[in-house]
Amino acid sequence: VDGMEIVEPYHFRDLGSLAGAVTPNAIADVHLHRGSPPLAFGNRSGGVLEMVTETARGRFSGHLGWGAEASQLALDGSLTSGRLRWLTAYRDGRPDLPQELSELDSKPTYWDAMAKTSISLSAHQELSVQGLWASDEFQFQEPEFLSQEFNVGQRSRHVGVRYIASVGHRHLIEALASDVLVDRRRDGLEIEASLLTPDTESSQYIINDHRVTRAHDQRLEGMSSLSDRFDLEWGLDSRQERTTYNYLGFAAFVADFIDPVAPRLTGFDRRLDQRQVSAFTQGAWRPRSDLTVGIGLRFDDHGLADDSGLAPRLTFSYQSGKGVLRAVWARVRDASATHKLSLADGEEVLPAAETADYAAVGYHLNGSRNALAVELYRQRIKNPRVRFDNLYKPISRFPELEIDRLRLEPATGRSDGLEIQWTRRTKRWQSHLTYELSRSEDLLDGGWRPRRSDRRHALQGRLTIELPHGLHADLNWRGSSGRPTTPFDINRVPESFFAAVGDYQTTRLPTDHQLDVRVSKRWHWRALELTTEIGLDNVYDHRGVRGFDLIKLRDGSNLPAALPAELELGRQLRWGVELSW
Repeated sequence: VDGMEIVEPYHFRDLGSLAGAVTPNAIADVHLHRGSPPLAFGNRSGGVLEMVTETARGRFSGHLGWGAEASQLALDGSLTSGRLRWLTAYRDGRPDLPQELSELDSKPTYWDAMAKTSISLSAHQELSVQGLWASDEFQFQEPEFLSQEFNVGQRSRHVGVRYIASVGHRHLIEALASDVLVDRRRDGLEIEASLLTPDTESSQYIINDHRVTRAHDQRLEGMSSLSDRFDLEWGLDSRQERTTYNYLGFAAFVADFIDPVAPRLTGFDRRLDQRQVSAFTQGAWRPRSDLTVGIGLRFDDHGLADDSGLAPRLTFSYQSGKGVLRAVWARVRDASATHKLSLADGEEVLPAAETADYAAVGYHLNGSRNALAVELYRQRIKNPRVRFDNLYKPISRFPELEIDRLRLEPATGRSDGLEIQWTRRTKRWQSHLTYELSRSEDLLDGGWRPRRSDRRHALQGRLTIELPHGLHADLNWRGSSGRPTTPFDINRVPESFFAAVGDYQTTRLPTDHQLDVRVSKRWHWRALELTTEIGLDNVYDHRGVRGFDLIKLRDGSNLPAALPAELELGRQLRWGVELSW
């Protein structure tokens, strides 16, 4: 956000990341960098979501909104003839629970806020101070019969100071200093779970997971137009991060014929300190007006893992009329930070950097009414990180204790795809169509297995229509081939408390698709604008399969031939009211 990295960008990480931690009304523009983000961000093989705020030039404006899941307030204005500008935004949310958690009495709640002040020191200098705050809380207590108590909460603060100055007509300097604090806590207590285990067993576990991360970042960047044919970018970055862990996990499942689901006692009380130093440079040369060639190089040194390396990049762009042909090859080194230690799963050492070689070629055509983009991409991953996957219950308060959790250690990974986007614009309507043919796989135990995100075929269509009397309609349809899943070993399900899995990710769930519709109306009165919106998600109530309910299989009440499915939320009504001035 405005050059400041958000360490925990989502609320409720263990509950499916139900909402992003940045207030939407404060954001003026969003850029998604996939595969090979700009060298200034670096160290991110999966991509970067760049958000930009914009303080108002007017004297005062505001936005107030109520909705089915959140309430929002945003105010901005300017003083001293626009030299001093400010922005503040706040959101309070109550997200919908996924199917796996919808039966619980407690509902997650969150809030996030942003404040920013910018001042023009001169015609060529600007100074801004910005803060972001976020908090989420989930509590569940059931004292009767099943003695359970779960608490999941996190609070974060990001504060940054940014200075931008232009030197002459060909040079731009930017300096950023930021401070980050993230405090995350998970507490769990379960005394008895006779519904989940046979009568001869008793269960008891206690989890106390507390993690505090503090980070400081200093960055200096420059951009120079050395001539009409050559531009140069460069940057220096120093980051210090410290994470303190206090983890205690105890799980005892008593039985003669099974092993514990988790170690009986797991403890980790330690502080991790990491210092990262980075430098990058990139030049863009235009030998002709229609041809641009770029070459870049980034260096990263990570002190905690004693890991350093270079990441080169080559780009090519050729323009012919309204069309542009682009090609890129990049190597990205993705090093793990101290706050990403998979401690709950027993990983007590940060892994080495993950390296990805990314290549893409695409053609973009922009006309007055039509736009077409076609892109082919390929990514090869070396030294992929160990990860943990819950096969049949992807969302859980304490995923490390679920019986379907697997440890995956791929030898390498790959992603390939073709993406086609078409947009048509007219005076009263706009349509957008995207098709993607892709695969995303890991090499596990000598064979290629699809990742959870692998969909092979994905299609999305959107139609936006301006209707008479201030009405606005938006239709969004999306569908994809079924996600990969792991079959059951039916014969073992009733006999073991562990997940009885077959060959990992060798089958696929049914095709998933749904239609969402929104209708809104605007009223104008002088400087006020009132917007009301009503929408229906999943209009024809298609129920996509997420996984299977292992507990229903274990109690013997279901036949093996009829696996009980966990379905996604069905038809959902949405509403919202917004007042702007």
